[in-house]
Amino acid sequence: MLLAKVLLRCWFFGFIVLLFWFGAVMLAGDFVYGVHGNMFDLTRPQLNSIHYGGMGLLKRVVAMFYFAKKVVRPTIFPIDDDSTLHRF
Repeated sequence: MLLAKVLLRCWFFGFIVLLFWFGAVMLAGDFVYGVHGNMFDLTRPQLNSIHYGGMGLLKRVVAMFYFAKKVVRPTIFPIDDDSTLHRF
């Protein structure tokens, strides 16, 4: 039960970070490019590919937390075939 709660929290906070990152790139793209583009001498397409690649990787990790929670939860509360009340 504790593991399922921890995985749900990880999924939630990872999703918040993903939304914040996406919002920062979309709404403050010029500022992000100004800071990181000059620091690492990157062009805008290079910086966009790094950001969107990182967001895609984070999305996969966040999805892994969600699906791991879905897998762990039924093992904690197994479903009996004789029972009419099923816990999900």
